[in-house]
Amino acid sequence: MSYISSDSKKKLRNLLVNDEGFREKAYRDSKGFLTIGFGFNLDVNGLPLSVALEWLDFLICKVESDLEKNISCWNLLNDSRKCVLINMAYQLGISGLLQFRGMLNRLESKDYAGAASEMKDSVWYREFTTRASRLIKIMLSGDL
Repeated sequence: MSYISSDSKKKLRNLLVNDEGFREKAYRDSKGFLTIGFGFNLDVNGLPLSVALEWLDFLICKVESDLEKNISCWNLLNDSRKCVLINMAYQLGISGLLQFRGMLNRLESKDYAGAASEMKDSVWYREFTTRASRLIKIMLSGDL
């Protein structure tokens, strides 16, 4: 199997960027196919797992950065408890997580049992019991 040189690949990439254009949101192309990015046809190709994992890593970094800016006790939490908050914010959005004022107040005082109790006493817990129960156990133990 023959591959094009890295120089040719860069030139090709520039051609495709120019020819396809970039669209950050999904749209229907001229043939009606659901498309995103640089003409990536989701109806035909789907989303490759490797791309989805890269995208997930990008989003995790973004959420983590947003939480560091918005939660005053962020640097006092261990990684496992940070992961709980990142998971919740990924699902609920930052603004949704910040509605858990009681939980965040308990985290400020390192009352992890109280934080877990606040998590359990929520609509989120009742709607997503399996996920929430798993995260509550991590909040309590401090271990992933």
